[in-house]
Amino acid sequence: MLVDYYDVFLLEHVTDDYQLAARVVGAVMGDSNLVVGDMYLAFGVRQLIDEGKLDYRGELGSLRDYEIRLK
Repeated sequence: MLVDYYDVFLLEHVTDDYQLAARVVGAVMGDSNLVVGDMYLAFGVRQLIDEGKLDYRGELGSLRDYEIRLK
């Protein structure tokens, strides 16, 4: 699946400590040559949470409303 392709980039930027999801998405966009929008990467973050690969705290609304870390 195409979404899975971006999972690698997202997971490379997530740490064991909580950090804003917006910061992770911004880092992926800034550190790579990916031509993909932030909303697409936000969808990928949510998928990783749903798959149990990431922990989160906060409200799953805007990227600025929650923090993520590796599970």
